[in-house]
Amino acid sequence: MRAVPAPLAALLGVVLLLGVAWALVVPPFQVPDEAVHVQYTQSIVARGELPGKGRGVLSTQEGFALVTAQNGGIRNNMFPKPEWSERAFHRWERQARDLPDDDGGAYFPQSENPPLYYLYEAIPYVAAGGGSFFDRMHAMRLWSALLLLVTTTGAWLLAGEVFGRDRVLQLATAGLVGLQPMVTFISAGVNPDAGIVAFWTVAFWLGARVLRRGLTLRDGVALGLVVGLAVTEKATSWALVPAALLAAVVGWRRVRARGDAGAGRALGATLAAFALPAGAWVVTAAALGRGVTNHAPDRAGVSTPSLTSLHSLREFASYVWQYYLPKLPFQDRYAPLLGDTSRFYTTWHETGWAAFGWLEVRLPDWAYSVLGIASALAILGGVAAIVRADRRRRADPATVGFLLLAALGLMLALHWVDYTYLTIARHAVEQGRYILPLVAIGGLAVAGSVSLLRRRWRAPAVGILIAGLLTLQLASLAVTAERYFA
Repeated sequence: MRAVPAPLAALLGVVLLLGVAWALVVPPFQVPDEAVHVQYTQSIVARGELPGKGRGVLSTQEGFALVTAQNGGIRNNMFPKPEWSERAFHRWERQARDLPDDDGGAYFPQSENPPLYYLYEAIPYVAAGGGSFFDRMHAMRLWSALLLLVTTTGAWLLAGEVFGRDRVLQLATAGLVGLQPMVTFISAGVNPDAGIVAFWTVAFWLGARVLRRGLTLRDGVALGLVVGLAVTEKATSWALVPAALLAAVVGWRRVRARGDAGAGRALGATLAAFALPAGAWVVTAAALGRGVTNHAPDRAGVSTPSLTSLHSLREFASYVWQYYLPKLPFQDRYAPLLGDTSRFYTTWHETGWAAFGWLEVRLPDWAYSVLGIASALAILGGVAAIVRADRRRRADPATVGFLLLAALGLMLALHWVDYTYLTIARHAVEQGRYILPLVAIGGLAVAGSVSLLRRRWRAPAVGILIAGLLTLQLASLAVTAERYFA
């Protein structure tokens, strides 16, 4: 602990406190898809197998907990105000004492997810086994919130590779990442997105390290292992593989150019470290009849779009264009987006910054406008910082390309899934939380903007940034508490 810089230690303390606050303030099941994510872990612990077979999706125990938490026995009421009383708690204890926990685990879409996050959550589930279902659920939330510390530390280390050991710029990067409200909200719930944000942030640090210092055996194995584990945590992480491969190859070439005889061995170890966990999951998934990636919905008589189809490729390109920009005269209007010309703002921006509960708990509209202006300024400042560094021959094009390729890969993957669902089911699936794996790039953009200031103004600017993020956190907690308990 003595080696931890004081600003990082202080930030981690604040991040942990906020994670605990979110874990306890948000009522049970009011994190997106939390019920089925808990059931995945419960299936592993109680039944000794992955979900996909069972009499019902939820166990009798969790089903009763869900009805209780939703106050009034309305199963489909996703936005309740729970009964907040000692009487209700004791009634729950009496009625739920002997309910079975091993009769759930039927197929649900999230059962296609790889198992790594749920194995991680099995630790607190077993540790809190002597308590009630809600005790175990809150233990899982608090355990998940520890991933915030990994994410924040990864962002600090990433900034150290990009900007050098500049504590002010490292604090700016890690502060934005650790105090971003949706990152905290999701990480403090039972949701595998908490793990994917942590994995991607650490992978960005390791990739930047390999590019800056060259591919060594230790760094290469670490990068390969992190990316390999990431794809066993959530299928979205396959989008990270091309960027990681770019970092490994460029890092290998740079080491080889220096005449290091171990360069080839380091590259081979990197690929092996990735292939071991990723390959193990691919083989296991095939043996269990599971998809390596999440399946799109299917309907009788409707074929799933494929990029091998020229029509689908053109329509997909049109969909992506119209997602962000007005339709061009020669384009056909993409029907599922008809009348929705600002999805990039309402999805990526609004629900990426602050949309809690089942996305219905929001800040005032003006707050999103302010956040939009701040985000645009940060992006422009980050670009300006890259241009200035390039003029001074301090920019590394490979590092910029590595981060951009990762971002492009994730965005294209998310758009393809959304396009597929819209085409088949006329149902959009994109949410802002799905781009949170890129939050560390946003942190670098903020730090880049700060680097444009004169040195004496940088620390005050980061102080204002941290104060603003803390204010945003408290406001987000306040509107969430008001929604459920006022």
